[in-house]
Amino acid sequence: MVVLCSVRALIRDGLLKEIEEQMDEDPDKMIPVSLDTLWQEKGFLVQRAGRDLKPFLLDKNYANFHSESVYEESLELL
Repeated sequence: MVVLCSVRALIRDGLLKEIEEQMDEDPDKMIPVSLDTLWQEKGFLVQRAGRDLKPFLLDKNYANFHSESVYEESLELL
């Protein structure tokens, strides 16, 4: 499961539910990919039903596509 992480995406309950379910089922089958850096900032919450999902996503963050300067390198990693 590839999760495209951005401020716009990580406020949607449906996506948060899918992340939470995958974390419980098999977290090793999830690849978070950053589309921006705003969701990684300290004040931005990634929570569902009181469960903080952000530390998991940050720990597993695989590639960053937040700027053109890192795009090629991130694509290669992915």
